[in-house]
Amino acid sequence: MKENSDICILILTCDRYFPCANLTLMMLKKLWKQHPKIFICGLSGSISEETVIPFTVNEKDWIGIAHQAVSSLLAQGYKYCYLILDDHPPVAQCNEKYLNDVLPTLARKLNATVVSMVGWDQIRVHKGMKLGKDDDYLLRNDPSYRWIFNLHPAYWNIACLIEILEITMPLGISDRSARMFESHASSAETPMPEYLRRGSYRVCGDRYAATGKWFCNSLIRKSILIGLHCVRLVTKMIGREILLKQIDNKAKLYTDYLNGPYPMFWSGLMQNGKVHMNAVRFLRLTGLENFAERAEKLKCS
Repeated sequence: MKENSDICILILTCDRYFPCANLTLMMLKKLWKQHPKIFICGLSGSISEETVIPFTVNEKDWIGIAHQAVSSLLAQGYKYCYLILDDHPPVAQCNEKYLNDVLPTLARKLNATVVSMVGWDQIRVHKGMKLGKDDDYLLRNDPSYRWIFNLHPAYWNIACLIEILEITMPLGISDRSARMFESHASSAETPMPEYLRRGSYRVCGDRYAATGKWFCNSLIRKSILIGLHCVRLVTKMIGREILLKQIDNKAKLYTDYLNGPYPMFWSGLMQNGKVHMNAVRFLRLTGLENFAERAEKLKCS
């Protein structure tokens, strides 16, 4: 990335989840080598060789911390950021050309509020209009989509994100967590300007994944998913509900992998405060044994 870039990466975390954030940082540097400048916010102290943005609100006030962080970025001249929660590292090689150059150009062209890295084609619920080749087959989320401002890794217009945060801040929410931000910011009952909702997009995952690994290959991926669908269909037809649940549980090792320019694992490295073991197994399956070992030993307490 060129030094005068107005794009950065922001990792939001807290002291409790620092071990997870640190692992995410390591994986980012390994799997997105030519990444934009990284900022971290939510920690009470500093980290050697990393840029930590200080905050003054309560450490449990995720919305307040996020607002102070992105306001600081805007004041420094940044206009866009990849917002990444502490337990959502890339789990395979990123498409650096797409993330660094192609998507930023497209986001400006479309005047996007946010572009989620959760591909609409990754067997996840979606609602909206699929765009064409000139717009890299993005999906424009329908304004009524329930999770239009979800917090999976995404490319955000910082000014728009500040506006959304400032709309949600005075709602009298006692729980000011990331989850509550997603829920209230996306809610149809929240008085959100229409242009912010209409500026929400999702990438087309398979088309823009980095090539080279079998699990990233779109043809192999589609073949596996079609095969799984056939197995599920036959199992349903013969009425084996217990077997169907077992198949689904086993299949999550692959179906919870979200292919794309920023490949990730659904729910990240942690679930309900515990290590997400399927994410660990996936890292092992794909040859990232060193990161798998570190993830398995995570303790966030």
